[in-house]
Amino acid sequence: MVEKHKKDFSALLRKIESLNLDQISICNNKPDEFLQSVEDDYRKIQRSMVTRRENLGIISDILDQCHCCNSNEDYSSKSLRLVVDKAIGKVNNYVFFEMRERLAPFNLKKGEWLFKQGRIEEALDVWEEVLRVEPDNKYIHSKLSQIIDNWDQDAKTKNHRPI
Repeated sequence: MVEKHKKDFSALLRKIESLNLDQISICNNKPDEFLQSVEDDYRKIQRSMVTRRENLGIISDILDQCHCCNSNEDYSSKSLRLVVDKAIGKVNNYVFFEMRERLAPFNLKKGEWLFKQGRIEEALDVWEEVLRVEPDNKYIHSKLSQIIDNWDQDAKTKNHRPI
């Protein structure tokens, strides 16, 4: 179950690795549309994984109900419940940690492109995703320092203008 989604996600990562936003901009291939298609593909894979996790949760609940109704729970239903719980853990780990972590390079590229386009707020939102999985990312921290310095300089020049 998870393997199919891992293959889909690996294909998406290959698409991201080949991404050169400067080249796309030069060729006028609408980078916004390309970035949106990558995000849409990511969300589709993530939604599918979340649906699988919910289905496994339903199975786990059914097994719990069977256990409550039958105090003579046999070994097979106990082991089946363990397998289901382990599968839920694998899906959770993959969806909420591994996929986000592996998507960080895409978010770095997208944030940089947005930053170059002057879309600072959008770049900050994208970089926030990276900081959730890589809180000590030096590149983003240097960009944030640059943005803060620019804002400070703008504020100083606005306050010191003659009337």
